[in-house]
Amino acid sequence: MFPTARRDLLERAHQGAVLVTASRRLARTLNQSYKQWRRAEGDTVWPTPAILPWSAWLEKLWDTRLFGQHHVPIQQQAALEILLSRSQERVVWQKIIECSVAGDPLLDIPATAEAAANSWQLLKSWDLERRALEAEAGDDTAVFLSWADEFQRVCAAEGWVEQASLPDRLASALHSLALPPLLLLSGFDEVSPQQQRFLDACRAAGTQVEIADPADSQAPSSAVCVAFQDSNDEIRAAARWARGLLDSGVSGPIGVVIQALDQMREKVERIFTETLHPAAVLPGRQQRERAFNISVGQPLTAYPIIRTALLILDLDLAGNHFTHLGALLRSRYLSGGEAEWTRRGALDAEIREQGATDLTIERLRGIARSRNVNCPRFLRALGKWRSVRISLPQKQRASGWSRAFSLLLDAFGWPGDRPLDSREYQIAQEWNATLSELARLDTVLPAAGAGEALRELKRIAAGTIFQPEGGNSPIQILGILEASGLRFEHLWIAGLHDETWPGPAAPDPFLPVPLQRRLQMPHASPERELEFARLITNGLLGSTNNIIVSFPAHEGDRDLGPSPLISDIPHIPPKRLHLRDYPLYNAIIRETARIETVEDAQAPIVEAESWQKGGIHVFEFQAACPFRAFAELRLSAVALECPKPGLNERERGLLIHYALENVWRNLKSQERLATIRSEILTQVIHDAVASAIRSLAEDRGSELAPNFAAIEQSRLESLLRNWLELEKHRAPFEVIQPEGERYAELGGIRFKVRIDRIDRLPDGREVIVDYKTGRPKLSDWEGPRPENPQLPLYAATHPDELAGILFGQIRAGDMRVIGVGDSQAIEHNIKQVNLPVSLDAWRSVLMRLGEDFRAGNAVVDPKDPVKSCRYCGLQALCRVREITHKAPVGMVEDE
Repeated sequence: MFPTARRDLLERAHQGAVLVTASRRLARTLNQSYKQWRRAEGDTVWPTPAILPWSAWLEKLWDTRLFGQHHVPIQQQAALEILLSRSQERVVWQKIIECSVAGDPLLDIPATAEAAANSWQLLKSWDLERRALEAEAGDDTAVFLSWADEFQRVCAAEGWVEQASLPDRLASALHSLALPPLLLLSGFDEVSPQQQRFLDACRAAGTQVEIADPADSQAPSSAVCVAFQDSNDEIRAAARWARGLLDSGVSGPIGVVIQALDQMREKVERIFTETLHPAAVLPGRQQRERAFNISVGQPLTAYPIIRTALLILDLDLAGNHFTHLGALLRSRYLSGGEAEWTRRGALDAEIREQGATDLTIERLRGIARSRNVNCPRFLRALGKWRSVRISLPQKQRASGWSRAFSLLLDAFGWPGDRPLDSREYQIAQEWNATLSELARLDTVLPAAGAGEALRELKRIAAGTIFQPEGGNSPIQILGILEASGLRFEHLWIAGLHDETWPGPAAPDPFLPVPLQRRLQMPHASPERELEFARLITNGLLGSTNNIIVSFPAHEGDRDLGPSPLISDIPHIPPKRLHLRDYPLYNAIIRETARIETVEDAQAPIVEAESWQKGGIHVFEFQAACPFRAFAELRLSAVALECPKPGLNERERGLLIHYALENVWRNLKSQERLATIRSEILTQVIHDAVASAIRSLAEDRGSELAPNFAAIEQSRLESLLRNWLELEKHRAPFEVIQPEGERYAELGGIRFKVRIDRIDRLPDGREVIVDYKTGRPKLSDWEGPRPENPQLPLYAATHPDELAGILFGQIRAGDMRVIGVGDSQAIEHNIKQVNLPVSLDAWRSVLMRLGEDFRAGNAVVDPKDPVKSCRYCGLQALCRVREITHKAPVGMVEDE
C-alpha cells in the first residue's frame, strides 16, 4: 500500500494535465496511487499519465525541441546542441580544475568538481549576477568564477548545454513547443527564481500553471509528542507502533518519517526487520517480501552484487591483494559461486597460507590448479577474464571501456548462476544504466586507459543513489524532505530534537556568504533553515489527523530536547502509547529452549595404526589446552592466516636458519671459524645470505622486491657477523648435521625431527642447537605441561649421547647462548644439570601428553587462560568464556 495522494491531482492528470513533482519519490508514489485508483474504478487498461519529476520534464521538453517537431537529417544531427548529464558535467569541471593553477594544491579534485558543479547550479537557480559576485568575492569565489568562465567557454565552443541553464534555454523556445493546457506542481515547498521565471514563461505561452496548496499550517489536535531514552528506543518504538497497527487490521498507508534517515538507514532497517520480520534471521528468509519499504537509497556501490562487479573489474594481471581475492572468492555472484562454495573457501585459505600479500593472476591460477583446491569453474572463469583483459587496448574511448567492462564481467559469469530476486534484478539493471552513462562520457572525455575509465565508472556508481522498488508495502519509511506532498492514514515523525531540526546553516563554499544570506538562499543562515524547517514541519503535521512526533532525550553523553518547532504539541510519556512488546526471534528461542548440560570432553580415540598429523604440535597444543590439540589437529579448525607486507616472523626465522645452514656447510667447525681470514668470512656470509634469500623466494613462490631484498641482505649480514663473533669464543665443536631431518615416535605420536644444528664435541658427545630470533626461556621446558616442548622432544628421542641442548638467541644487540648441559665446559652461560635425569623426566611428560591425545582427551582446560587463549582463535568453538567457576572443566551448556 502506498501513501495516498490528493484525489483531485490524480483526476486532473487523468484528464490530460501534466503533473510535475519536486522529487522522483513523489512522482513514483503518485504514479502508483494513480494505478490503484484506476483499478479501484474497474479499469484494466488506461493511458499512461504525464507524472514526472521537474528535471525529467525539462529533459523531455528539450528532446521534443530537438527531435519532436520535425525529422532531423543525419547530416545535421552532428550540429545539434548536446544536453550534458550530471556525470558529463562533472568530468568537464574536473578537467578544468586539473588544468588550472588553483587546482595544483588540491588533494581531492573530483570532490571539488562536484562542489563547483553544485555552486554553478545554485548560481543559475538564484539568478546571481557576476557583478554582484565580484563585488563581494573572496579568494574562493574568485577562483570559482575563473573556473566558471572556462566552463562556459568550453560549453559554448563544443555546443554543450549544461543542466543549470536548461530552464532558461527552454523558456526562450516555448512558443515552438506543444505545451499542455494545464501544468500542476506538487511537493514544491519553495520555488527558485529561475523556476518561477520559467513558470511565468509557460503562463505567457498559454499554459495554466497551478502549484498545489501547501498543507494546513496548524498542527492537528490529535498529534502528541513523546520523548525516548535514545534513538534506538525511539526507532524500536516506531517499529512496534507500526506492527501494532498492522496486527489490528490497518492496511495502510502507514508513514514513518525520520529526520536524518540517510545517516541511520542501517539501524532503521535492522530494527524494523527484527520487529516486523523476526524470522528473517533464519536461512532463506532474508529476501522475502517485507511489510515496510525504506525510501532513502544507498550508493550503488553499497550493494553486494555491485561490489562483486567492481572486484572483478579491479583485478590486475600484475598483482592483487589477498583480501581482494578472498572477497571475490566468497561472492555468490560469480559462475559456480554456490556450486564451488567450499572449494573456493579452501582456495582463499590456501592463498593466505602462501603468506604473500599480493598475487599475480598467473600465481593465482597456479594455486587454483593445485590438488588441495581444485576449483575448475573458477579457473575457467579466470582464464576467460585473462584472455579478455590481455586483448584490450591500452587506451580507448569511454564507450569502448563500457563494452570491455561488460565482457570482463561476462567472463566471470556475473551476476551468477541462480535467478536474481526482484531487488537484485533492479540493481543489476541500474548497473547497466551506469555502464551506459560511462559510455556517454565519449562526449567530454578523450581516449583513456583502463584505470581512468574504471575510476570514472566508480564515481558514477558511487554518486548513483538507488533504492529498489519494494512493492505495495503498507509501511513507508521516508526522510523528512521526501515526505513532502504525501498523505498517510497514520504517521510517526521521529528524530525531531533540538540539535538537528532545524538543521545547521551550511552556506555554499564558493559563493559569497553575505550575498547568500541577503537573498535567503538555501542553507545560507540559521534564520533561513528555521523558516524552511517550519514550512516542512507544518506540512507534515497537516497531512493527517493521526500523528505521533518523537525525539531522543539523550545521544551518547549529551542531553537533548525537543525541536522548538514541536514545543506546542502536547507531550505524553511513552507508556501512554500502549505499545505491545515484540521479542526478538533469538530471545524467543532462548526463552523456550530446554537447556541440557553435556559433559563433552572425550573425543574418539586415535587408533594405534592411524597416523596423526601435527607432529610436535600435538605435544605443544595438548600441554597448552587439550581441546585446542583436538580441534586444530583432528578437526582442522584453524583460523585463517592474515599475510602482512614484507616478511612475517616465521619467514624472518627461516632466513636466519637458511643463512646459518649455508655458513656452517662451508665452515664446518669452530676452529675454522676462529682462524678464517676476515675478508673470506665476509664473502662466506654474503653468499650464505644471498642463497637464503633465494631459498625463501622459492618457498614463497615470488621474489622479494629488489630494494627490500637489498635491505634484508645488509641486515642479515650484520646480524650473522655479530653472531659468529660470539661463537668464536665458545668451546671447540664441529658441526655435523646442519638442518638435519629424521622421524621419531613418542607416546604413539610420530613426528618429524628437524634440528637446526648438531655440534659434536671433542669427546664425541653431541649438543643440539636451536636458533631463536625471540627471547626463549628455559622455564618453557619445565612442569607437566611445558609451553615449548620442541627441544625436550628432540633431546628425548635423540639416538646418540648428548652433552647439552642450547638456544642460540640471535637478536640485534642481544646475542647469547642459553640452555642446559652436564658441564659448563660446552658453554659457560648454560645451566648445569644431570642431563640423563632431565631427559627421563621430559620423556615421561611428553609420553603422557602423547598418550592423552591418542586417548581422545579434549577437555577445555587452558593452562593459562590469558596466555594460552590469546593466540588460539577457537573461543567461539570451545566457548571457554561460558565455563563458570562452579561448573567442572569440560562442562558446556548446549541449547
